[in-house]
Amino acid sequence: MKKIILILVCIFCEIALAQDAKRTFNFIITVDENIATTLHGGEIILSKANDIFRTIHLTYDPGNLSMNQTDYDEIIKFDGSITLKFDYHEYVKDEQKVINYEIEMGKIWFEQSYLILNILNTNKKKYKKVEPLQGKEYTFELQYPTGQMLRVRKK
Repeated sequence: MKKIILILVCIFCEIALAQDAKRTFNFIITVDENIATTLHGGEIILSKANDIFRTIHLTYDPGNLSMNQTDYDEIIKFDGSITLKFDYHEYVKDEQKVINYEIEMGKIWFEQSYLILNILNTNKKKYKKVEPLQGKEYTFELQYPTGQMLRVRKK
């Protein structure tokens, strides 16, 4: 009887540890060429036909994005839209400005050994020649081991 109880305790411990397993990614976010040191309210939203299916909370430290392994597994299996959403705090002339970003992601982003997400605010003079995302005042570019995705520049 003691052996059975011991085996059950070991199984439950394994299940509990498996649920707490974290999945981490080498992921750098820059905003206007400055590395984002903190993200507020960082989450990944899974949606289908404009209906939110699930919201996954994530942790970001410069160079590292992490989430629970079960959440990662769900993202990889998900057949719909995947959106990274977070708030970025910027200080301009001693005033804090909060910018809300929503970036549509691809599953392939999670398969890269590293990914650099460059967000450009097109309402700033330096980035006026970059085409913004539709209905937004920003756009993004990507860099990853096998290539990059750059936005069209206006002439």
